[in-house]
Amino acid sequence: MDTKSCNDFWAQGFCGPIEHPWQSELEAIRSEMDACPSQGAGLRFPETKFASIASFLDNPDLCHLADQLLGTTTLLARTLLFDKNQNTNWHVPWHQDLQIAVKPKEISQDWSAASLKQGRNHAQPPLNIQTQRVHLRFHLDPAGPQEGCLQVLPGSHKQGVFSSPRIPEFANDRSPTFLSGAFATLWAFHPLLLHRSSRSKQPNHKRRVLQLEFVTRQLKSQQP
Repeated sequence: MDTKSCNDFWAQGFCGPIEHPWQSELEAIRSEMDACPSQGAGLRFPETKFASIASFLDNPDLCHLADQLLGTTTLLARTLLFDKNQNTNWHVPWHQDLQIAVKPKEISQDWSAASLKQGRNHAQPPLNIQTQRVHLRFHLDPAGPQEGCLQVLPGSHKQGVFSSPRIPEFANDRSPTFLSGAFATLWAFHPLLLHRSSRSKQPNHKRRVLQLEFVTRQLKSQQP
């Protein structure tokens, strides 16, 4: 990881495309997915259903990359698989990713919005933990503006946690950046960065993404 990428991550809230050696692993994931029915618009913890993803997550260099970006030791907290196709061609408005997967004993009075998702406990941590998180986002299909790729508002992560009414006020007069890319493109972005995705204008084109969320090891029992 070069210094510029790390600086971009903290200054803009995202960086990439990031060079990586995992093309063959991502090809294996895509092949396994091609052989299976769609899992719907989104699937949490897809490693429980796809052996290729479980194998990929065993690579310690993924965590090392997150360590470099955050400047601290991290652990993998959650994985997400997004599948935008003709049957799940959805629009996601501007938002921040505020909840993380967590064991109940980690939840204290300064946490909020506890919920249960796919059998795993989730909650919103305090700001000192929110700032020590990073998403690694791998394209499993080519995706650009026509395919509904992710859009971000540079620098918005520095604003802390937005109230719902403040999000459109902040976003309306700002131009988004599109995180486009070919198959196997890797972007990193901060979960507090405002981001959205539009409906694909080519619904017959798949837009699958594997997203890995890392968090500071301050939460020693973070992984459920």
